[in-house]
Amino acid sequence: MKKWSCTVCGYVYEGPEPPEKCPTCGAPREAFVEVTVAEPAPSSAPVVGLGTGEEGIKPALGLISYGMFVVASKDGDRYNGQTCNTVFQITADPIRVAVGINKRNLTHEFIQKSGLLTITVLGKGNMRDIKHFGFRSGREVDKFKDVEFRLSAQVGCPVLLGGIAYLECRVLPEISVDVGTHTLYVADVVGGNGLGPIQGS
Repeated sequence: MKKWSCTVCGYVYEGPEPPEKCPTCGAPREAFVEVTVAEPAPSSAPVVGLGTGEEGIKPALGLISYGMFVVASKDGDRYNGQTCNTVFQITADPIRVAVGINKRNLTHEFIQKSGLLTITVLGKGNMRDIKHFGFRSGREVDKFKDVEFRLSAQVGCPVLLGGIAYLECRVLPEISVDVGTHTLYVADVVGGNGLGPIQGS
């Protein structure tokens, strides 16, 4: 039986064809890639990958573990946020993170203008937020309407109260990187804390 991996959330489906949509995150059929595993090679043989070209690359990418986040920024008194899976710590002293944002997104425009952003770390119970901030454009809807959030103390950008933690960041444009379709923002972390269950534990 074939296996298909959702490139948005990592859900694995077994069947002859991928599902019409991901039952976990709602991503469309096109977001699935077939997971193929090479036959084990003899110990004396060279290491064999999952395949060649896109045939092997896409399934391999689908197996990378990701966190899920909502990255938010502002333009004056306007706020926008988006679902993001590319957030990682770069250095510990000073504390810095890198965040990958698509240049076509409104959040990218706001970060470019303000140089500020917040990262809300989402937990297993945040699928509604993943869909809300991931499947619609802030150019069409106010994503923060009817969503419980607060503005962060240091940079004044939205934090979702239903997340499990948050970080406040000031972008360092001189070391951020243009990577084609996206900008990899490098930012100093200037604030943050746990949310919800973390603070109450």
